[in-house]
Amino acid sequence: MNSYLELEGVKVEAHLFDGSVPALPTTVHWRVDCVTTGAALKEFAVVSPIVVSDDYGGTTDVYVTLQIPGSLNEMQEKSNPREKKRVLVVVDKDLEWERQDEFFYLIRPSQGRT
Repeated sequence: MNSYLELEGVKVEAHLFDGSVPALPTTVHWRVDCVTTGAALKEFAVVSPIVVSDDYGGTTDVYVTLQIPGSLNEMQEKSNPREKKRVLVVVDKDLEWERQDEFFYLIRPSQGRT
């Protein structure tokens, strides 16, 4: 699991597949939570996927890049030695074929920052 300093921005890239085939969903939503404290840090937001094609027009990859700003990576409890954050990516949210995946990372306090 990757570890970052408090208030450091984090980039998450999620590749979207149906089995082993790249899949273009109807919608992609994401949110960020602090697993350690249970706090919701960002409610669901929509992001547009990027489609990569080969020279023949076939889809070779579908992905989203999420830029999580450092402001979402502030320590929720200053006494914690580290906090576990979760990025939840949901494709086709609220549809019967909805799928989701989670990505986790750690935030540790940076000395001297207030």
